[in-house]
Amino acid sequence: MDVVGPLKLGAAGAEYFLTIVDVYTRMTWVYVLPKKSDVAETVKTDWLPMVERQQDRLPHVCGRSHKAGCSLCYRAAG
Repeated sequence: MDVVGPLKLGAAGAEYFLTIVDVYTRMTWVYVLPKKSDVAETVKTDWLPMVERQQDRLPHVCGRSHKAGCSLCYRAAG
């Protein structure tokens, strides 16, 4: 999990992007974010529910470059 930015991307208004990579399957997700503070909410409300639906489970381990998003993974997974 990594957050890149701030970038000047123009009309879209997004300055950051969040990348999440499953090291086992190499599945990769990218979220474009207007603010860095949106990372935790994006992980909690978008990514974790999607992964749980797709894989029928929550992630077990979360390696991180961005602390807030990963602490959410740990709490949600128990």
